[in-house]
Amino acid sequence: VECADCMVGWVQALQCEGDAATAFVDAELGGGLASRGVPTEAWRAEVSTAVRNLIRRGVYKPTGRGKPASEYLVNAFNEARFPRVSGLVDLANIVSLETALPISLLDLAHTESRDFVVRLGAAGESYVFNAGGQTIDLVDLLLTAKMPADEACANAVKDSMATKLGPGAKDVLAVIYAPV
Repeated sequence: VECADCMVGWVQALQCEGDAATAFVDAELGGGLASRGVPTEAWRAEVSTAVRNLIRRGVYKPTGRGKPASEYLVNAFNEARFPRVSGLVDLANIVSLETALPISLLDLAHTESRDFVVRLGAAGESYVFNAGGQTIDLVDLLLTAKMPADEACANAVKDSMATKLGPGAKDVLAVIYAPV
C-alpha cells in the first residue's frame, strides 16, 4: 500500500459458489438490513466524509457520478433500487452498505496476477469501467493495480471492465478501502 493515510483490507476467496450467497442477500434486502437501521446510523455521515477525503486528492473530486461506490449503494437502498448483479457482487455490496466503505471486486481469472499494489493514479492513466465503453480518469485517485505490470484495475469508485466479476467467477479478490 502506497498511501500513508489509508488502510486497505483484502479478502481472497477461491473456488467460490457465487449463487450460494443469493439466499443470504435476499434475506438481508428483504428486511434484515432495514430492521437493523442500515443505512441510517449517525456514524455513517462521518465515515462517508472520511472516505471522500481519502479519495479527494489533487484533481480528483468525489462528487456526482465520481462519488465512492458505498455512497451510491446507500442511495440505491434508500430508493428501493439496490442493484442485483450476482451472488458475490451482491454480497460485497451488502458489506459495503453496512460499513460505508467502498469495496472493489476483481476476478482473479482475469487479472493474470496475484500481486497487487494500492497507489494513486498517474496523469494520463484511465480504464474502461462499463460495457458502454466509458472510461474513468484515474489521476490522483486511490486505486488497485496488478503487478508486475503496475496496471490499474480497480478503485473506490468504479472497477475496470477487464477484471470485473463475470458470470461463473470462482476466484475473487475483494479490496476494501478505508480511511485511517
